[in-house]
Amino acid sequence: VIEFTAKDGRELRSHVVVVRGAMESPLTRDEVEAKERDLLTGVIGQEKTGQLIAAIWDLESLKSVRDLRPLLTV
Repeated sequence: VIEFTAKDGRELRSHVVVVRGAMESPLTRDEVEAKERDLLTGVIGQEKTGQLIAAIWDLESLKSVRDLRPLLTV
């Protein structure tokens, strides 16, 4: 529950039952990618982040998940 009072005196309240990203309220593919980029780019760089995202979306075609290892190194 979030409650706050605006400068004009209005009191606003919001109650979120299901958190965005939970099974009941899943993120879209674009939202997942934006979140991944936000979390990973500063750590592994923009190029590796893009490659990792592409590899994860195409996970079924990997011969081994070990192929992801080079993309996860700093």
